[in-house]
Amino acid sequence: MDDNQENYLSMINKVQEVLHTYQTIFEKNKIILNTLASIDQWEKKVQDAHIRQQFDYSTLIEEKNKAKAKLVTQSVVLISIVRSYAADIDDNDLYKKVNYSKSAISHLRDNVIHDFGQFLLEQATNLFDTLTNYGLTQEYLDKYKTTVKTYTAAIPKPGAAIAKKAEATKELKYAVSELKKLVNRKLDNNMLLYMATNPEFYQAYISARKIYDTGYTTLAVKGNVMDAITQKPLYKVFVKFRPGSALSNSVKSVTKTTTLKGNYQFKGLPEGSSTLTFEKDNYETVEKKVEIIHGSTEKLDVALKPI
Repeated sequence: MDDNQENYLSMINKVQEVLHTYQTIFEKNKIILNTLASIDQWEKKVQDAHIRQQFDYSTLIEEKNKAKAKLVTQSVVLISIVRSYAADIDDNDLYKKVNYSKSAISHLRDNVIHDFGQFLLEQATNLFDTLTNYGLTQEYLDKYKTTVKTYTAAIPKPGAAIAKKAEATKELKYAVSELKKLVNRKLDNNMLLYMATNPEFYQAYISARKIYDTGYTTLAVKGNVMDAITQKPLYKVFVKFRPGSALSNSVKSVTKTTTLKGNYQFKGLPEGSSTLTFEKDNYETVEKKVEIIHGSTEKLDVALKPI
C-alpha cells in the first residue's frame, strides 16, 4: 500500500467517525445507508488485499536456494561416479554431458539445474547395477531422488508468490478506486442535502473529507498498534485521547481508529499529561500516559495481547 492509498483510507475512517456521531440525522436516508454498507464491503476487500500484499516470499526464495545448494552438492558426487564409468567405457558423449564442476552447476539457471538433476537421476537409475562398482549405493540414489523432488517443488513457489502479491496490489488499487467512486459520487452529493438543514453535520463531514499527508503533517502524538503475538499491525483499533485532570474542563476527549498499517495520529493537542486508551474486540485494553510538549511530536507504539 502506498502513501496516497494509506492517506485516503485514513480519510475514510474520519468520515465514518463523523457519520457514526451524526447517524440519527440521516437514519432515513437509504442512499447514504446503502453507500456506507458498500464502503464497509470494499474496505474489507482492501484489508484482505493488503494482507496478501504484505506476504513475505523471501522464505520461499531461501527454501529454493537451500534445495538448490543441496542438489548441487549431491550432484557432484553422482557426477564423479557417472564420469568414472563413462571414462572406463570410452563413452565421450556421456562424459561431456556430465562434465560439470560444482561452480559451473551453481551458475546455471534453475530450470537447467533441474533438467540436469533429472538427467543424472535417470542415468544413475538405468545404470545402477553397473555403477555400484563405482561407489553408488541404493541409499545415496534414494537420497538424491528425494533432493531432486524437493528442488522441483521449490522452484515455482517464489514466482507464484510474487504473482499473487502483484495480483493483490492490483486488487487493492481497484478497491480504493471503488471507494473513491462511492465517496465522490454518492456521499458527497447526498451530503449537500444537509448544507442548510444541518450545517454542523455538513461542516464536520467536509472537515473529515480533507486528506492529510501523514509524512508531512505536524503531529502531536502518533504511533503504531500491533498484535503482541504476531507482530502484525492491527486495523481499526479505537484509540481514545483523554486529557489530564488539569485540562478536562477545557479539552474534549477524542477517539481515532488505526489504519490498515496500524497507524494512528492526533494533532493540535494541548500541552500537559494526558492518557491514550487502546481498545479492540478480543484484545486486552491498554492505557498509556503521554506527555505533550510544545513544538514536539510524541511517538507511542503499542502491542495489544489477544484475549
